[in-house]
Amino acid sequence: MTVQLVISSSPGERRYARIEEGRVVAIRAARDDGAPYVGAVYLGRVTKLEAGIGAAFVEIGLAQPGFLNLGKHQVGEGEAVVVRVKADPQGEKGARLSLDLPKDLIVPQGAMPPLRLLAPADPLSELQARGQADEILESKPASAQDPFETSGAAEALEEALSPLVRLPSGGRLLIERTAALTAIDVDSGAQKGQDAKFQANREAALAVASQIRLRNLAGRILVDFAGLPRKRLGRILEILKAEAARDETPLHIGGITPLGLVELSRERRTPSLADLFQGPEAMAYEGLRRALALVKTNPAARPRLAAPGPVLDLLKGRLAAALKTAETRLGHTISLEINDKFEVSSP
Repeated sequence: MTVQLVISSSPGERRYARIEEGRVVAIRAARDDGAPYVGAVYLGRVTKLEAGIGAAFVEIGLAQPGFLNLGKHQVGEGEAVVVRVKADPQGEKGARLSLDLPKDLIVPQGAMPPLRLLAPADPLSELQARGQADEILESKPASAQDPFETSGAAEALEEALSPLVRLPSGGRLLIERTAALTAIDVDSGAQKGQDAKFQANREAALAVASQIRLRNLAGRILVDFAGLPRKRLGRILEILKAEAARDETPLHIGGITPLGLVELSRERRTPSLADLFQGPEAMAYEGLRRALALVKTNPAARPRLAAPGPVLDLLKGRLAAALKTAETRLGHTISLEINDKFEVSSP
């Protein structure tokens, strides 16, 4: 199997992709603001105890306090505690924390919380752990080409952010995330007869497992396969189980519900692709990438970034260092203009 690893660096962000036999199977990102946070170790402070469930909320310097299941451990409110991030924050929920720490960890004397003691795990290490790469494609500041674009990783990312997945036989998947679960609907297309429908659903089962892995979906997942009797649906379930076994993150198959839906659950560790690559923060990083790309193709350009207010607020605030890095590379400032539309251009 031919494996490529793609590394694309831009101000404040690094994007990674793993490509196996020409197919993008995983996409990750790391940002200078610390995300994703899994594996990071913090000296935090207990802000609230939940005695009824044996848990505590711990301030570690992120937007929301993290949730710590205490088990047999005892801590007091206001106490300093060293914790490791087990799962990243999601929406309004803080990170899930653990007291399972590296054995050689040293806490500086006199350190005051919140303080990061150990950086998060490198996404590249995770992609390399899946198997040795035959080739590593890495972006170079002086190069006009970004391997993330030329390798097909950017196109795969765009497709993975779409709810629609087209299948080779003419069917499709429709993937929709809600606060409670992810629903995947299988449309077998124009297939007629039970044998043809079975083959279409078999194709869908392989795609479902692949898309869950690629999109890094987590939590409860319900799949509505297309029009099969329960016995044949059981065979589709076996195909899904075999494919799910390849997932590095445990993907549990719950079985078939009374209404004929297939229920799955997957551990939540790092953000999904949608969480990472959609929203104001992702748009801000994209704007800086486009500004640099514009000048590479047109050295006389003076980039203007027009974007909604929340995007500009980030670039002027928390992501100001990334903006400064981009402007240093360009040799001049990037004009920021508030606009409902997102656009990078040269006046």
